[in-house]
Amino acid sequence: MLAACGVGYGDEVIVPPFTDIATIEAVLLAGVLPVRRDRRHACMSAEGIRRHQPETAVVLLVQMCGAAADRTGIKALCKEKNIQLIEDSAQAPRRLPRKILGTFGRMGSFLATTFEINTCGEGGVVITDDHRL
Repeated sequence: MLAACGVGYGDEVIVPPFTDIATIEAVLLAGVLPVRRDRRHACMSAEGIRRHQPETAVVLLVQMCGAAADRTGIKALCKEKNIQLIEDSAQAPRRLPRKILGTFGRMGSFLATTFEINTCGEGGVVITDDHRL
C-alpha cells in the first residue's frame, strides 16, 4: 500500500502509539521511517499529528479493538497539509453514519484472519476509489 502511494526512502509515516507490531514492520519493510506523533490518544487525533515534519508522506491510521479514531479531523488535516491517509481497519470493520471505516483515506485495508472480527481463516482486502492505484 505504501509503495502504491509513492512512499519511499526518506519519507516518514505517522503511526499510532497503540498498534500491532505488524504495522511498524510493514513501514520498515517499505524502507520508510515510522514515527509516533500522538502519544496521548490510542487511535490518534488530528491535534496530536499536527506536529508533523516536512518528510511526512502518510498518516497510517490503525483503528484497534473496534475503536474509531477522529477520522474526519485527521482527513481534513491530511488534506490541508497534503499528506496521504491510509486506513488499517482490520480490527474495526464497522459502518458509521454515511461511511464505513476504511473508506476515509486514499486506501483502506481489512483482515479476515483467525483473530480478527471478520474471520475466514486467512486473508485480507485492500480497497480504494482511486483508479490510479
